[in-house]
Amino acid sequence: AVLRGECPRPAATLILYEFDSSPYCRKVRDALTCLDLPVHCRPCPGALPGGKYSDELYAKTGRRTVPYLIDEGLGVEMFESDDIINHLFNNYGPPTKSTVPTTTSTKRGATSQTPPQSSISKILAAPSLQEKLRLILSSTVEKMTKLIAIARGEGPTDLYLESVPWQLRGVFAVISTGAAATIRMIPAYKMQVDARAENGDRIPLILYGYETSPFVRPVREKLCALGLPHTLINCARGSTHRSELMARTGKQFQVPYLIDPNTGVEMFESIDIRIYLDRVYTTSGYTPLRGGSYAE
Repeated sequence: AVLRGECPRPAATLILYEFDSSPYCRKVRDALTCLDLPVHCRPCPGALPGGKYSDELYAKTGRRTVPYLIDEGLGVEMFESDDIINHLFNNYGPPTKSTVPTTTSTKRGATSQTPPQSSISKILAAPSLQEKLRLILSSTVEKMTKLIAIARGEGPTDLYLESVPWQLRGVFAVISTGAAATIRMIPAYKMQVDARAENGDRIPLILYGYETSPFVRPVREKLCALGLPHTLINCARGSTHRSELMARTGKQFQVPYLIDPNTGVEMFESIDIRIYLDRVYTTSGYTPLRGGSYAE
């Protein structure tokens, strides 16, 4: 339906507060890729205090919970990955007869009581990696228990719109995305130590790519670790953004492709992009790639 042009497109920018290795943020980015939606990412490494966008989110909502979506076109803001996914498919996905009420969305400017601390907030606040893994396992078991109850007809069955793919639902999505992050040692869990303090104030960089690309992922991790705002233009197979990129570069489709309006640089190649980001957006200019070196 997306490829046939049957799905509405956002009237204004989608903004996502997130960090790369959060399994709940990954679910939302997967949904955005599936729906071929560009998104402006505001990285909150580990959702910890001190980062520009983590502090901005806390000032706005009283929470550091991610993901947090702002849909400027519809004037809606919301926590909770499942609510965000339902919102995206309900408004920008294929037509569906099912409806699912969201529980955390608010209209711009509305006030609401601060909800209880979410599982991801507890995980992020844990003092050690072992405690984080324990909480992830506990949260997963809890969700699995709920899904088993639903399968037995003992709970609500309308958790997702029928148009939401099974890969984005429930325990499978959390386990698969959480396992991928754990195997990669939870990248971008905190701000890179030599990231420039002014990175959050930069003009947002533009990255063409898609969530499952193994070449795009390290670039996303680096952007997040450096606290650099960026617009991710999703261009999975069949995306109209692929032809847009090829028209811009005059080359066969390839990702990642970075556009930096702060310096005028545009470039391909995952490793070259990461070296460039280390050179420009760290105080040391050091990159560990290709044997390690400092900027000349």
